[in-house]
Amino acid sequence: MKRDWDLIREILLAIEARCDGGAINQAELDITAAGAQAVSYHLALLHEAGLIDAIDVGSHDGDDFLVRRLTWDGHEFLDAARDETTWKQAKAVVAQKTGSLSFGVLKALLVKLATDLLMGGVG
Repeated sequence: MKRDWDLIREILLAIEARCDGGAINQAELDITAAGAQAVSYHLALLHEAGLIDAIDVGSHDGDDFLVRRLTWDGHEFLDAARDETTWKQAKAVVAQKTGSLSFGVLKALLVKLATDLLMGGVG
C-alpha cells in the first residue's frame, strides 16, 4: 500500500478534533472513505513516525489502533499542514520537483511556505 499524504492529514485532523484526553478507537475517527485497512495502515505509519501516541490492539481479524493523542511532532506537522492552500502548494511543488513526497521534505516545505506567508504579512 502506498503512503497517502491526504489521508495522513485527514487522520491527524480527526485525531486533533476527537481526542480530548481519552483514547479513541479507529472507528471513532470516522474516516470511512479510505477504508478500514487503509486507515489502519496509515495509523501504523503515524505511530512509527512518532506523530501519534497509539496502542496496537489488532487481532487475527485485522489491525486496529487505540489512539491516545497527537505527539508534539504530530502537532507541529499538523500546524504546518493545516491550511488547505499551503497544503496544496506544498504537494504541488514537491511533486513537480521530485515526483514524490518524503516526510522530511514535505515538512520543511510546509514550514517554509508558512514562514513566507507570515513574513510577507509582517510590515
